[in-house]
Amino acid sequence: MVSRSSEPRSAVTVAVGGGKGGVGKSVIASNLAIAMARLGCRTVLVDADLGAANLHTMFGIDRPGKTLQALVEGKVGSLEEVVVRTVAPRVALVPGSGAVLGAANIGHARKMKLIRHIHALDAEAVVIDCGAGSSHDVVDLYDAADIRLCVVAPQLTSMQNAYAFLKSAVYRSLRRTPVNHAEAETLRVAIEGSETERLKDVFERVRSDDAELYDALQRALGAFHVRIVGNMLDHAGQRRIVSSLTRMLSDFLNVPVPVAATVPRTTALHDSVTRRRPFLVDGASGPAAAQFLKLAEGLLETDVASLRLARRREVAPKDRGRGPSGPLANHIRAHQRVRVRGPIEVHHFGKRYTGMLEDVSRGGLGLRVDAPVRIDEHVFLRIRGIDELIDVKVKRAEKGHLGVIFAEAEVGARVANHLFGIADELGREIVENEPPEDMAHAS
Repeated sequence: MVSRSSEPRSAVTVAVGGGKGGVGKSVIASNLAIAMARLGCRTVLVDADLGAANLHTMFGIDRPGKTLQALVEGKVGSLEEVVVRTVAPRVALVPGSGAVLGAANIGHARKMKLIRHIHALDAEAVVIDCGAGSSHDVVDLYDAADIRLCVVAPQLTSMQNAYAFLKSAVYRSLRRTPVNHAEAETLRVAIEGSETERLKDVFERVRSDDAELYDALQRALGAFHVRIVGNMLDHAGQRRIVSSLTRMLSDFLNVPVPVAATVPRTTALHDSVTRRRPFLVDGASGPAAAQFLKLAEGLLETDVASLRLARRREVAPKDRGRGPSGPLANHIRAHQRVRVRGPIEVHHFGKRYTGMLEDVSRGGLGLRVDAPVRIDEHVFLRIRGIDELIDVKVKRAEKGHLGVIFAEAEVGARVANHLFGIADELGREIVENEPPEDMAHAS
């Protein structure tokens, strides 16, 4: 039995993905959730296979009622409202959307909302069954988890697709590391034309231009915690084939990807799908059951707190005098800041707050708004003249003043350029690399 702390903490999240359909991803996800529950965890299984959901069917649920799509469309306030019980003790299900036109393409703002609500689920473990393929929606849901599993079958096409999928996920994750436009451009140039290169060669090009960014990318890669699950294996030779994938990933992507489980092909597992009752529900035993329990135990023993810390990008301020510390201070000092005045909307967990834009740089914004947000939370901004909602991360929240940084450097540069363009209308006042008065003594 895995010991669990009595102190409240957020759930460990595990994403189950794969390069193509038909490898048994949903079978792995559903039985993993049950194995975690058997080890004492209250577990929620999220069917995030957008547009092709089937987990409710595998649990014998004909009409799940409200689904994940209800949150995406704003018909419910949280995922807790769509959670349903299953036949497995301590396992709940967030049903997904199947055969809904457009469900597989939900857009950036809705996707980020879904990710935040997944992280807010009341559970000790959350298993996310992601879709197949390498679209941004799939890869971002996969990357949002603490730990990632990639399910492969012992066929060449499955292995090739798994490699392509994980390469997309690694590169997508690394592209979130830059904290300003200059770093984003350095990384973009380094990656350009690197289709057949080893990642360590890409990193060397970055290091020659920006040693600090190189160090940050190394930390981000170290936090990309992924493990292989071989499924439907018939003999030891196929287990060796699966192991060869880990060597290729280590060689080309410079990231260790151990084999966490090798699930044999069994009649009981196959028939459980037809019977619409997961394999482990009735206390199955044998080699396949042992692999699921071993996998669950290994995941629950992972030091998730360290992984989360390693994924955060903290930039030490170059000057430890006046002003705030951390990424926001870096942005303020690195970029010219322009004070402006203009209305802005802040969207936070389905609620909308009206506030005032106070200043802008290429790294972030200063806002005045009365909204119950906390540091490191993501909120979305509606800005005059920009059609889409802008994803930002709160780095300071004090007495109605928010300091936020852009979640994506490229989007931030575009927003900043737009606001600089209309700054005269908003009351331009240039401030040369000094923190705002209300932030001058922030810690």
